[in-house]
Amino acid sequence: MSICSGRGLLACVLLLACFGAFAEAVPLSTGEAQFRGTEALQAPTPPHGAVRWASAHAAEVPALARLDEAGYRAHALAHPALQGAWFGAMLALLLLGLLGAVLLRQVVHVHYALLLAFLLLAWAALSGYGNRYLWPAQVLLDREILTAATLLTAVAALQFSRTFLRAGPLLPMIHNLLLLLQLALLAGIALRFTGLQREAHYLFHAAAVLPAALPVLAWLAYRQGLYYIRGYTVAWIAYGAGLALTTAATMVELPAAAPEALYYAQAGTLLLAILLLLALGERLLGDGIGRQQTLELANQDSLTGLGNRRALAQTYEIFNQRHARDGVPVYLLLIDPDGFSRIIATYGHGGGDMALRQLSSVLRRICRAEDTCVRHGPAEFAVLLQAPQVNDALRIADRIRAEFASTPTRHNGAWIHHTLSAGMTVAISGEETLDLREAINRADSALNQAKAEGRNRVMLFHPESGPVHAGGPPADP
Repeated sequence: MSICSGRGLLACVLLLACFGAFAEAVPLSTGEAQFRGTEALQAPTPPHGAVRWASAHAAEVPALARLDEAGYRAHALAHPALQGAWFGAMLALLLLGLLGAVLLRQVVHVHYALLLAFLLLAWAALSGYGNRYLWPAQVLLDREILTAATLLTAVAALQFSRTFLRAGPLLPMIHNLLLLLQLALLAGIALRFTGLQREAHYLFHAAAVLPAALPVLAWLAYRQGLYYIRGYTVAWIAYGAGLALTTAATMVELPAAAPEALYYAQAGTLLLAILLLLALGERLLGDGIGRQQTLELANQDSLTGLGNRRALAQTYEIFNQRHARDGVPVYLLLIDPDGFSRIIATYGHGGGDMALRQLSSVLRRICRAEDTCVRHGPAEFAVLLQAPQVNDALRIADRIRAEFASTPTRHNGAWIHHTLSAGMTVAISGEETLDLREAINRADSALNQAKAEGRNRVMLFHPESGPVHAGGPPADP
């Protein structure tokens, strides 16, 4: 993610967090804190959700939720701003996820938004804010919504992971297993409403801890070559750590320990939401780098590592723009090894490939960083370069010719002696600007003339007189 987008993320989260903190700090000072009776304790809850309040029958309440009504009110009045800030920050991250889904049109952002929505719903039911704002006077509805939201959170976490980690192509067996788990978790919701409490109870607890095991899935994807998993892995580790700390804290036999214990899970959940959003940015950046590498490979010749014909066409436009800025003429040089078919007949295709690699090495050594060298044909190379004077460009061309002739290629214990012929033309200058096809035709005409005059030479195309000798041995009589 860019610096600007990172600042925007931070500003949006802080703004909604501050708004939520202010919104919660005011009404609780005058309103009534919602109080849970023992009738709400019948629903199965995960270890981090076992906090419930009782005004009577305290002996029936588990030790990790031994707060009376006064204790609950004191706690609710002491910490409303913190809860409001948490919900505000989570809502901000949810909105950013939806914004990413709309702007980037990527389904993984939709899955991220769904994950946060179900997390918010589960925490609303667990903390009492849902009963206070969303379904007032329906205390028993909390347990049903908590169960369904927890199961749906696990389903959304698995769906997000399948998409984010590209489990389909990278881990097909794991992908199918996760799909089966999702179906089982969805079945748990149906079991809950059909009266099969025990089965739903098991799935509920499994759903609560299942996301904490997702770093293992990230490690498996990493082994398959997926490298943008750091933020994803740290996010789920933070989430699991929050659950573990909450579970450990609720085991303390102190009445005040239970409500504060939830803060660990809430902190882990908030870190999860932030880090997953950053992981989405890392994924987007990784996709961009991958596309750039793919583009580079598409413009690269696999044998020599130089550019190919596609790269030549793209670079020609860049040279045209350079000339418009600095006025320095652009030259096109076509190069062809002499007697290349004879080299293949004598040394085989392996020897021919070695000779072409040798020529590409010569081009890299002599040509400048701002020049462009490509493999233009099976045994033909092209060079685009700028030079103030035509003689400067011709000196570069003749150096290429001379060095290739003086550095034979070693292949299977034998030395392959070779030469080349080259044709050059002025492609872009103050007098005229050729399109690439016309520039290639003129340079090719000069190259053919170099072959006709005895090879191992450089010829320059002249618009009026045609190709003229410009480097190498004199023409054969």
